[in-house]
Amino acid sequence: MAQITAPFGPFWPLGRIVVAAPGTPVALTQNLSPKGQTYTPSGSSEYGASFHQYLLQAGTDNTGNVYLIYPGGSKNDTNTIILALIPGQFYALTTTDRNGNTFSLVDFLIDADTAAGYVQVTGVVA
Repeated sequence: MAQITAPFGPFWPLGRIVVAAPGTPVALTQNLSPKGQTYTPSGSSEYGASFHQYLLQAGTDNTGNVYLIYPGGSKNDTNTIILALIPGQFYALTTTDRNGNTFSLVDFLIDADTAAGYVQVTGVVA
């Protein structure tokens, strides 16, 4: 799979985010190349990437749910689950902030009920 190195206009396809071990969340940046990593808030780019929304599509062949969670949590800590996606479900996580982009690459993690559970993610810049 090709790694994402730079954005494509307002769309930043982050690819298929795959969870190797349930209960061990993975970063949305897992498919970014070293150049793409520079767009994280801790990277070397002058500006960190931020988004107005994330488009999420759970894999249709997942055998359990996938979860969008806060960093520091997992699917086992229900106080950190933002949303749960059943297999094949689509969700657009958006902000009501009309002044710009509020979600960064490091605001969320992905967890899953089963190994190899995945979600396709795209960040959208307003």
